[in-house]
Amino acid sequence: YFASDDTLTMGFQIVDIRHKPTADDVTMANWFLQTGVPFAIIANKLDKIKKSQLEGSLQTIRTTLHLPENVPVIPFSAEKGNGKDEVLALILEHIHEVVVLRRHKQLLAVASHKHSADTYVAPDVDADVAGRLVGIFRRPVGKQLMHGC
Repeated sequence: YFASDDTLTMGFQIVDIRHKPTADDVTMANWFLQTGVPFAIIANKLDKIKKSQLEGSLQTIRTTLHLPENVPVIPFSAEKGNGKDEVLALILEHIHEVVVLRRHKQLLAVASHKHSADTYVAPDVDADVAGRLVGIFRRPVGKQLMHGC
């Protein structure tokens, strides 16, 4: 499952905010960092610590897991719902990015396959969107796009 390139586009690693991350937590974080798969840490059991312990606990997690600043560490409480909105927003943002990226790749593949001298085959692609995308990547666009060829 983890070895496939397309299977895992983002990961969420759950750690207990009350304790220093375990060796297994470090191994998992290292896997994400080495593979380049984007991920976030969900620091669960937020409701079990004092507010005064929060920053220290988050710093311990970040330091122990050797996390760069771009990896979110989200304090979370399943019991009280804290952090739920942040996790959901991250998921939705990632889904949007994946969909846009995959669509761009499809459009580039379509644009690079010339159907004839002046025509590109673009099944189910809006001509204006395809034209702007191809222009962004500095590739020539044919005079017309044919749908469903």
